[in-house]
Amino acid sequence: MRAARQAAIVLVAIALTARATAAEPWTLTRAVSVALEHSPDARIARTRVEGAHALVQQADSAWRPQVNLSGRYTDTNSPMMAFGSILNQRAFNFGLDFNRPGRIDNLNATGTVAYNLYSGGRPPPRPSAPRGRGTRRRARPATRWR
Repeated sequence: MRAARQAAIVLVAIALTARATAAEPWTLTRAVSVALEHSPDARIARTRVEGAHALVQQADSAWRPQVNLSGRYTDTNSPMMAFGSILNQRAFNFGLDFNRPGRIDNLNATGTVAYNLYSGGRPPPRPSAPRGRGTRRRARPATRWR
């Protein structure tokens, strides 16, 4: 039993060394790509870039049309709720029994479309503005007071 276990360990060790010697050599480009892929700093930088893109999309969304849909359905036989629904539906009549108004149902559906026409004097974002690398402005030279 002990000899079988030792033989298995030797076989695994031989297999691992054979695999290690058969590994392909690392090139500079492969080493850099693996380092960038697994680097915590690179991962943080990628998430910051994704966050910046999300903020740009959020800022651009203010200039797009917005559609809002909402709905509400009420079904009640409570005298207070039923009387309120009758008033909201403008279906009040003086022959109504306030204590027993019956079963009332009310469907309220609302749709709104909004578009930004005026921005308070701020210019709209320019879609032709360059994005990506190399869009930083160069610092102006400092002026001296004489």
